[in-house]
Amino acid sequence: MLGGRAAEEIILDEISTGAQNDIEKVSKLARNYVCRFGMSKKIGPQTFGRQSGNIFLGHDLVQEKEYSEKTAVTIDEEVTKIINECYEKSRKLIQDNRGKLNVLIKKLEECEVLDGEQVLELLNLKKKDISLSGDKSKIFHQINTRVNDFAHRL
Repeated sequence: MLGGRAAEEIILDEISTGAQNDIEKVSKLARNYVCRFGMSKKIGPQTFGRQSGNIFLGHDLVQEKEYSEKTAVTIDEEVTKIINECYEKSRKLIQDNRGKLNVLIKKLEECEVLDGEQVLELLNLKKKDISLSGDKSKIFHQINTRVNDFAHRL
């Protein structure tokens, strides 16, 4: 989720408000990892805060604080740590693949639009694992899986 922000910083040497929605999402997800899913190594497998609210009336869920200020500080530290680690991984992926990104940038400057096959070809990827027929959600899942596999190989 932080790839766009990292790319702005690395490629354009500036940061805009363009990644604001991604930052909101990653912040919420990181907080859920720590507070709802018990996925913090430092805090351990427990949940924090009880959620309440009537979402049927258009209200967001409200999280009631049921922990000390010290725990709140630890939660904030863990959330910040998760976000920073993810951001650094995003930066590293972009830096390590700067050449491939430059190829895509150059081609997009020429064509403005690239389809999936063109992107795969430019990145020397095979489309053997991607079927272009069937349910769109399955296709997106296949593409996402393939892209993630590619990113992990880098």
